[in-house]
Amino acid sequence: MTDATPTIWLNFDSHPTAAVGDQMMQMASELYPLHRSLTGSGVRDTLRIISRSVPIELRSVPSGQQVLDWQIPDEWKIGDAWVKNSSGKKLIDLAESTLHVVGYSTGIDQMVTCHQLAGHVHTLPEHPDWIPYRTSYYRPDWGFCVRHRDWQAMVRQSPDQPLHVRIDAQHQPGRLDYGELVLPGESKDEFLISTHICHPSLANDNLSGIVVAAQLARLLAEQPNRPMTFRFLFIPATIGAITWLSLNSSLLKHILAGLVLSNLGDAGPLTYKRSRRQNALIDQVAADTLARLAPGSQLRDFTPWGYDERQYCSPGFNLPVGRLTRTPEAEYPQYHTSADDLSLISAESLAQSLSMIARIITQFTAQAGGEPHAKVTAIQPCWSPPSSGECWDRECKQTNTHHSQVFDSTGRLRRCYLNLRPCGEPKLDRYGLYRSAGQTLKPELSRAILWMLSLSDGQTSLDDIATRSGCDPRLLSAATERLLQCKLLKELP
Repeated sequence: MTDATPTIWLNFDSHPTAAVGDQMMQMASELYPLHRSLTGSGVRDTLRIISRSVPIELRSVPSGQQVLDWQIPDEWKIGDAWVKNSSGKKLIDLAESTLHVVGYSTGIDQMVTCHQLAGHVHTLPEHPDWIPYRTSYYRPDWGFCVRHRDWQAMVRQSPDQPLHVRIDAQHQPGRLDYGELVLPGESKDEFLISTHICHPSLANDNLSGIVVAAQLARLLAEQPNRPMTFRFLFIPATIGAITWLSLNSSLLKHILAGLVLSNLGDAGPLTYKRSRRQNALIDQVAADTLARLAPGSQLRDFTPWGYDERQYCSPGFNLPVGRLTRTPEAEYPQYHTSADDLSLISAESLAQSLSMIARIITQFTAQAGGEPHAKVTAIQPCWSPPSSGECWDRECKQTNTHHSQVFDSTGRLRRCYLNLRPCGEPKLDRYGLYRSAGQTLKPELSRAILWMLSLSDGQTSLDDIATRSGCDPRLLSAATERLLQCKLLKELP
């Protein structure tokens, strides 16, 4: 990788940084109150606002359509939602915050006790003034998200009084909506920009990604000589990427690189997460650009969880798509809470993020005609073989003899497996493999399952997967057994 900075054909001269940052903050402020989810009017309103800045195509896919291992869900329509005490006072009210109702809640209209309501209330005791963000997209349930101090007050004031609970919600056949913009260039080779649009009233995650992507698209649209084609996707998380990949398999051969954008408005350092290939050109360029121009920036190796990079990088596609954030998801306390509001992001951070993406793109287009890139090298493990007989699968009550069939005499795993659903992440809840409220699947096992799905290509042994992932081999063994039982993996001779 050269140290020379190429001429920046993506020209910002007519767009002063401060003005660009202010424009993005204005769009974020307009988008913030909308009640977005996977589907529904909030998503359509969001796409219409984006379309005022850039000419995105509004696309829709009907409920029930099969997309890889998934189906487009019914559309969620939410009206009012509240909890009233016996005197008619609203103790919880959706009108006060879009986060108050669990996303995709089923409807309810009945009298309950405070004790009965407690099983459907989510709070954050460690942050008593914040409202958590929770969803139940694919498991029918209802619930409220509440400030912990407000919930404690409700329990004190109405321990035995009847409470009127109402969520005016419907799940009906409808459609999933997303936005797409293609900016043709001198080459049919494509650079993909993807960002998720489904979170309600959360500024960093992910209004920041939306407004940076929209502004980038606007600036690219103004460039007269784009060296390659740029494709922008504004999609609901997970199901949106899976839908686009399912419907556009013929286009994937043109994608040379891509970036998933999220969490770009906070004050943390820029963080690049490598693609599954680990050493694709986009990985090299992003690392080089950040090292030279963004002091304190961070690089992360690929993991098969996170945002939609995990769909683009799933083994059946294995696209060279990385992810750019500032502070990554779940690494700042305000993540998925009401504290992720407009005060958490700034015009300066948004503008700096946009500028760095422009420089990564400029560097990439200068390098894109180069030599093939090195094969992925293994990551050093962070585990050491445990000496006890405890099984890492905590749902398994047996000792490690339960897994002895996949170890040779030196404790090294030699077998290879093939992912039978390699295109996109399988819909794991169908197989009892998705960790959600009320389930006992442990996070360590959940992550081992994702690693096995990501790296089981028929040629990589369990030993190599353990090295790459840093998972204990016996934990991978437990995950393998689950996946074999679900017919998501095939053992190879």
